[in-house]
Parts: sequence; structure tokens; C-alpha cells
Amino acid sequence: GFFSRSFSGTYQPLVEKHLLERLMRRYASTGLRKDLVTAGQLLALAPTPQHAQRLLAGLEAAYEGRSMVDLPPELAAAMAKVGGGSLLLRLRQGDPQAVAEALKTIADERADPARRSRWIAAVASLHPPEALQVLLDVAVRSRNEALQSAALSALSAYDDPRIPQIVLRLHGELPESVREVAQSLLASRLPWARELLAAVERGQIAKESLIEGTVRRLVLYDDPQMLAMCRQHWPALLQEASPQEVQKELARLVELLSAGNGNPYQGKVLYQQMCGKCHTLFGQGGQIGPDLTVYKRDDLTGLLLSILQPSAEIREGYENYVVRTADGRLLSGLLVDQDAQVVVLRTADGQSHALPRDEIEDLRASRTSLMPAGQLQPLSDQQIRDLLAYLRSPQPLPGSE
Repeated sequence: GFFSRSFSGTYQPLVEKHLLERLMRRYASTGLRKDLVTAGQLLALAPTPQHAQRLLAGLEAAYEGRSMVDLPPELAAAMAKVGGGSLLLRLRQGDPQAVAEALKTIADERADPARRSRWIAAVASLHPPEALQVLLDVAVRSRNEALQSAALSALSAYDDPRIPQIVLRLHGELPESVREVAQSLLASRLPWARELLAAVERGQIAKESLIEGTVRRLVLYDDPQMLAMCRQHWPALLQEASPQEVQKELARLVELLSAGNGNPYQGKVLYQQMCGKCHTLFGQGGQIGPDLTVYKRDDLTGLLLSILQPSAEIREGYENYVVRTADGRLLSGLLVDQDAQVVVLRTADGQSHALPRDEIEDLRASRTSLMPAGQLQPLSDQQIRDLLAYLRSPQPLPGSE
């Protein structure tokens, strides 16, 4: 049959290099018992440990964000035959020893931060109760921004009243990038969102420190009291500019740019601070928004309008989705992956959330872009010229990489 041919003769190089992980992921990701049995047969036929490892890698990818507690005997036996798989696979099977080992690494301040972050992401999708205190400790004590952000993001899976109290106390001490993740966490549950607004009301948190994305998340709850408070504190963020106002600002910017030259090297610094987390340009940057390298950046009017009105035209594949879960969470972000079992959402703070479909109550596209409006408002005239000079550069800047 196909499996025996695939591991022999002329099929082997092609299968080994390109198809094994993809094939395993295809069968395992459906969650259907017959496909999981086939996945077990495929693993049992692996002729070498190297083939088995590639198949197990595909299995890991298929089970991102969900547990493996109900595997059919055929797949469980095949996994046991090749050693049970990696720590990650054992973790997804609910192996208590694997959970303890992962938490030990997460808590170890001497361990590699990247490795600790990977385990935090794995534990977050399973959220065992014993991980809560470990994650809280990392969020409070770590001075590594990526690690602290990962821990804060993972805490959204736990409905525990200690979380908003601790995060609100930390908020003012956090670096800007981590503060955005903390705000996303606080906005992810209605009681926590109310506590965040109460902290703004009593002056514990400066209203200027809340980013536009956080405010717009708060409005999504359709809570009359919260909406009134948001309109009181951030009226400009919640009031859309009229077409006349947009055209007036567009004309001002075109005139400003024609009146002087910008420094693209200074503009690159601004770009990295303002845009680079979400957009890639010349191979560098994030993947939350479209790649700007291939964008028609020589069209000044079109480029400025996309900055002034990011929600006017949202490119296909970059729609902002709003998700409500059965455990009371509200998340908003880019739909980066999905199958019959899991939806993976990447929020504007750059964190990914793997959500089992059977825990999702509502999933719908929003008409509002993840990109906030008013990006140019804090900039001086010269900074606007610098930023646009870099954005309109036809190729990477010499000597700047």
C-alpha cells in the first residue's frame, strides 16, 4: 500500500524531506478516530528512528493547543513503541511526570529563557492547576521581557481573582512591550476589565498609559457602565474621523511632506518602534499585519490613507477576529491557523492563543483593524517626514542592517 511504498525506493527521499510531518499532521489534526488510527499505522511503519521523529514532529504540530488524553490504542501503542515521544507529546497526554518536568524548567531562573518560553506556551494550552503559581512567579520576578510576556499571556487561561490584583500592581513597573501584554490580559475577562477601569478611575493607572487596542477591547463587552467610562476618558479614540476630516488631514500631510525632506535612517528607528512589531519590511519585523515590502509604497496618497484609516480597507487574510470563549474570555486578533479542532489567534501584542473549538462560543470577523488609528499624532513634522522617507524607500538602507 501507500505506506510501504512511501518508505521504500524512489519515494523515500521525497517523503523523508517534505511529506512526513505534513502527512502526519493532516491525519492527526482532524481529531477523527479513523484518521488517528491511520496516524498510528503510519508511525508503526516508520523504518528508522529518524523517520519516527519526523512523524512525531507532525503529531506535535497537530496537537498544538489541545490534549491527547483520548488517543486510540493503535496510536498510543505506536508512540510507546518509538519511546513515547518527546516531553511535549507526553505533556499533551497529561503525563504528571512530564507536567512536573516542564514546570521545573519554567521555574528555573538559570534555564535558557527561550526554552522556558516554549514550555510556558505548551503549558498554557493545557493550563494544569499546578502551573498557575509558577506562571505568577515568572510574571512577577522575571526581568526577561519575552519570558514575562509569555507568562502574562498564559495566565489568561486561568480564572483566578489574584491575577488582576497582581498584574495591576505590576503595571507601572513593566517595560512598554510587556505592559501591552498585561493590558491585553486584563482586558480578556469582564471582571478583570472592570478592575482595570476602576484602577484608572482612582488614579492607580494613568489613563494615558492604556493603548488604543486595550480601550477598543473594553468597548467590545457592550457594558453600558464601561462604555460610559471609556467615552469619558478616551473620547478621541472612540470617535471616528469624518471623511471631511480625513481629507483635510491628508492634504496637510501631503503639503508637509512636500515642504521638506526626511531622514530615512531616523525613520527606520521610528518604524521599528511604531510599526515593526506587526509589519515586515525588507525581511525584518512581525507578522501580525501585511508584509509592507510588496505594498505599493510609492503611492503616497494610498499609503497615507492606510495609516489615517486602517479600518477602511483590510487586506484579505489580515482581518481582526473577535473570539468569546465558554470560560468567559474575550480575545481579539489575527486568525493565524485553524483546523477542525483548534483555532490559533495572534493578538496585537504578538502573543498566540490556541483555543479548542469546543470551547469557543462565538468567532466572527470585526470591521475594525488591529492597527490603531492616530499613529502619526504623537510625531513632530520632521518625524513624520523621516518615517515616510523610510516607508517609501525602494530597497533596504545601505549600512543600516
